Formats: sequence, structure tokens, C-alpha cells
Amino acid sequence: MDKNTLAEYLHSLDLNSTVMESECPYNYDPMRSERKCSFDQPYREIDGFCNNIKYPFRGSSNYPAQRFIPADYGDGLNEPRRSVKGEELPNARIISNAVLQTNPKNHSTVTNMMMIFGLLMDHEVAFASSPTGFMFGNVKCCNTGSAKLHPLCMKMDFPEDDAFFGQYKVTCMEVVRSLPAIDTDCPRNQNNDVTSYIDGSPIYGSTIEVNNRLRAFSRGELKVQQNSLNPRLKTLMPIANISTTNQCEMRRKAGPYKCFAAGDARANENSLLIVFHTLFFREHNRIAQSLQKINPRWNDERLYQESRRILIAEIQHICFKEFIPILLGQSNLEKFGLGLKNTGYFVGYNQEVDASVDHGFVTAAFRFGHSLIKNGFDCIELLRGREQGVPSYNEWREFCGLLRYRNWDDMRNHIIPSAIDGMRATYENVDDVDIFIGGVAEIVLRKNGAKESDGILGPTFSCIIGNQYKNFRYGDRFWYENDNSNIISHAFTPRQLQEIRKVRLSRVICDNSYTIDSISRNVFIKPDFE
Repeated sequence: MDKNTLAEYLHSLDLNSTVMESECPYNYDPMRSERKCSFDQPYREIDGFCNNIKYPFRGSSNYPAQRFIPADYGDGLNEPRRSVKGEELPNARIISNAVLQTNPKNHSTVTNMMMIFGLLMDHEVAFASSPTGFMFGNVKCCNTGSAKLHPLCMKMDFPEDDAFFGQYKVTCMEVVRSLPAIDTDCPRNQNNDVTSYIDGSPIYGSTIEVNNRLRAFSRGELKVQQNSLNPRLKTLMPIANISTTNQCEMRRKAGPYKCFAAGDARANENSLLIVFHTLFFREHNRIAQSLQKINPRWNDERLYQESRRILIAEIQHICFKEFIPILLGQSNLEKFGLGLKNTGYFVGYNQEVDASVDHGFVTAAFRFGHSLIKNGFDCIELLRGREQGVPSYNEWREFCGLLRYRNWDDMRNHIIPSAIDGMRATYENVDDVDIFIGGVAEIVLRKNGAKESDGILGPTFSCIIGNQYKNFRYGDRFWYENDNSNIISHAFTPRQLQEIRKVRLSRVICDNSYTIDSISRNVFIKPDFE
């Protein structure tokens, strides 16, 4: 039986009492709970539970991601995607060197803020369960001295003459598969450890345990520490203990490294990301202090929840007002219904819309930020998509209603010419091309000659991201523009909503930074192009 036939009929099979029961549980919901939903709930649950009253676990943390199109595994169940001939796909590092290193794209109009805010938004909605890190130990896949690898290993071998790694005699990179979800579906799926909603989870966490460690439980504020260099300067995020984050554990053994505590374990990945976390931590406390002055009778819980609600609204507004229009362009805003209202309330909420993140969005399309910085590890995204059963570039083109390429010549006028040459040299068939490779190499749509009018992405990535962000907005019961009519019991008033609509990322930076005398109104665009 081929993999397509297997996938088609698998759901009709009762696997109870068979050896496959534990791998593909039949009619089993691991998320059963005694928790009940209520329309009168005034604030979001920290784990996203009951955002959707009809489907209470949708979009919640530790819940399986969704798929816009069916998974494509080599064996139909679990193994990484294979070529149309059933053979192993080309080495991801070789493809990266052949295609991405020759990519001449130049996003000269945008600042580094696009890349780092995009990373924050990626952490906002997606984090695949992993067996690595402090809690699980490290799964070793390279130089193990054993012919039999750990079943979660998916190591990447480098050719000896690799232009970069060859000079350091590095021939292998540790790549470990995401943990499979205990799901009602088979083939293999993966959990999302954070909430899929845009709800400030990098700041507040996606579990009550993490959230409680971050709260000061006084005046509605988050915990902070004084700046050790100068106590008169603005506060910093608190220092993490071992149980809070695994980001710095390996380094801590070799020296006095200290991690910042945040709602997301990846907050310490790089210095720019730490800056963004710090800005929003400070913004929460700035809001809480202002609310306390206006409402001195409010207790800590009320101050905290109202401050959190306002900060989430600010993040949603910045994302859709400043970030997404640059990313997708005006035509895609209209196509996917992403344009924000200037006055009044949004009336598009639909409980049938699933706001859970899609695998193609997480592993490929929203990794667009890698094209804004120096290439080097793009091969990991080629490989991660295969590992999670993400279908090929051509399959996504068809999903988006775009031309499906029959041969390499069909790519002309759609793909950067040097990238076509690289694909032709590494892939045997156009149907084998990985979605990340094809999406990154697409030519950006243009109008009026050389003037860009449709954002900074090609049509396939724009389609995937547009569909996902439409779900984030239309499937979020607590979306900041929603009103009280049979959706939520505690909405912003029209006057409050108009104040939120004034927020820009530049304002957040100015209010929570030192000695900044002036700044661009839109920090995502270089001043010469505003």
C-alpha cells in the first residue's frame, strides 16, 4: 500500500488493542479536563484554554499544531519526506550552499527591527516540544561511536570541502527531531508548547507555573531587578534560576553566566531579543503604575490583569498596523482581511476558525527573517520542514492557487535565476523542492516598474503567512478590537480602543529606554524610505 492510500484510509481503522495503538491512538483526546469554559471570563487564561468556548483547547499551549494541507512523510506516517521517486532528498547543506548563498535579495528599505520583531512574533506563537535541554538531557547524534543512532536523531552531515565548516573540520551538525504529539490523528504530529494566540506569551509565559514565577504579586507588576551598574537607571528583567530556563545551563557550568527570566525559554538567544523582552517587561510595569494612580482601589490581581490586557492589545496593534503591512503589502492585507479598523469594533470573529499554528507557517514561511540576515543556518529550516512532514514547495503553490511548476523552465519570471540554477543542480525533480528553499527564492511582486508594492515576500510565503494571521485575528475571541456582543464580557470601550490605536513600537521604545532624543516614527522602515 502506498503512502497516499495509507493516509486516506488510516483514520477509518480502529487500532485499539493492536501494536499501533500507542503510536496512532484511536479516538483519544489527551487534553480531557475538568476545566469548564465561561463566557463571563473577563481575561485570557495564561495557557490559552477556553479562548474558543466551543473548542476550548484550540490554540492552547501543549496542544498539537494544525496543517493547512495534509502531512507528507516518506512512509506516510513518520519518516522525513522523500523525493517523488521515493529516494532520500538531497543533503540540506548542499542545497543551502547551492541556492541560498547565491540569493541576491536586498531588503534595503527595512531595518533590523523587522528581523528581531519577527523573531519575537515567532516565539509568540510557536515552540515545538524538544527532547533536548536541561529538563531532558542532550540527545547526541554526531560522533557517538555507535552505528545505531537515537530514534530522534536527524543529524546533518557536511561535505569535507564545505566552504565554511570545512575550515574547522566540522562534518556533522546535531539535529534532533521534535517530540511527537499524542494526538487523535496519525501520521505524526507535533505539539506547540506555547499558545498559538498573539497574547504576550513571551512576556507572561504559557503556563501558570511560569507566570507565577514572573509576577511580583504587588501593585500588578512583574518582577524586576535593579541595574547593578547604576541603580538609578531603569530596571532589568529578573535573573533566572535553573528551574526557570534551560537557555544558559550548559554555559553556566563553565562560568558565571546568568540568564534573564522571561515567559519564553528562548529569551536569551541573542542580545537584540533580550532588549525587546526588556522593553515589554518595562511597558507592562509602566502601564500598571499608571493604572494604580488612576484606580487606587484596585488590588494586585485587577491591576495585573488589566495591564496584561492592555500590553497584549499593544502588541497585536503594532504587529498588524506596522509589521504585517511591510511584510505582506497592501494588496495582501485586503486579500486576507488583515486591515485594521480606524474606528469602531471588529465584527469578524468566528469560533469555527482555528487559530492554532500551521506547520508550514512555523517551519518555513515565518522563517523569512533568515533572508534579512547573513545566511548560514538556513539548511536547518530545509531539514526541519522535512522532519515535521511539511509538503513540498509545489504542493504549497497549489494550495495557494498559484502556478504549479511542471519543469525548471516554468520557474522563469517567478524565481531568482541563480536560485533556479542551484535547484536544478541539486534536486532531481521540481516536485522535490522544499518549501523554505522555493519560498525564499521567489521574486517579490512589483507594480509600476521598480516600485515594490506587495511587501518583501514572494506570493507563496505571503499566502501562508496571510492565511495564518487571518486565523490569529478571526479566531481570537479576545482580539483587542472585539466588542461585547456575544463574544467577550469585558471589551475595551471605544475611547480606550482609540488610545490603543495611537500606539507604535517607537512609542514603546521611547517610553522604556534611556536617553533617546529622537526616533523614526515607523522603526521598521529606514528613515530615507518613510
